[in-house]
Amino acid sequence: MYEEYHEENYGDIEYLNIASRPAGEMMRDFQHSPVSRGYGVDPISPLHQRFYRRLTQGMLSKKKIFNIIVATFILGVSSGVILTRFLVCPGEMFDARPASPPSQLAPCISCEVCFSPGGGCKSILLHWLGRANNTIHIMITSFTLDDVGDALIYARRRGVDVKVVFEKEELSEHSEYGKLKDAGVQVRVDTNPALMHNKVAIIDGLITITGSYNWSRSAEEKNNENMVILKSVEVASTYEGEFNKIWSASR
Repeated sequence: MYEEYHEENYGDIEYLNIASRPAGEMMRDFQHSPVSRGYGVDPISPLHQRFYRRLTQGMLSKKKIFNIIVATFILGVSSGVILTRFLVCPGEMFDARPASPPSQLAPCISCEVCFSPGGGCKSILLHWLGRANNTIHIMITSFTLDDVGDALIYARRRGVDVKVVFEKEELSEHSEYGKLKDAGVQVRVDTNPALMHNKVAIIDGLITITGSYNWSRSAEEKNNENMVILKSVEVASTYEGEFNKIWSASR
């Protein structure tokens, strides 16, 4: 029922499908990718094979796999997508049968990446906020895009549970904090004496939006920024855990 619900609400979005292509075809793509041309680990090298054995034998925890995936995206989107294919769905890229049940591995992740300026990051962000049915949980330094503030207010009026944590040092007159608070959106201020520098939205326990993109006019029109949209229950759950910790400590 859960999967059917999300397929109904999110199934028409085009993603990088890392589980639907033949293993041989994906392996050929991998061997001709930037990773195997010197920007990563050669898929037929002893190091790669040893890592794959450790992965499929259950010696890497889900948390470690998740951390490696995040690191690959930080190092480079191109190599990150390729390595993510291997890390989260190894059985789809190799003919070898995993030694441990697939349920013990991290689930496959679909992803979308955009860049600014000119990449339509704001439109993509607004799209996902508009698709929310149950929850929108945000932890962000600050944001000044009126369209995003309006989308959150509208989502709250639709019955979506909207919660936003702001960094206290960034509550300028241009921040959307005051507008959201006046509209009845649940907003809090982080109490960490250091900066809370996240730019994260978790939607319906499935979609996680993150990256350097600051939800501001400068980020949209001038700065070189990136935004990554991840479709994964496990990734969203990990971010929800961090959000709940920060939310509980905020005022």
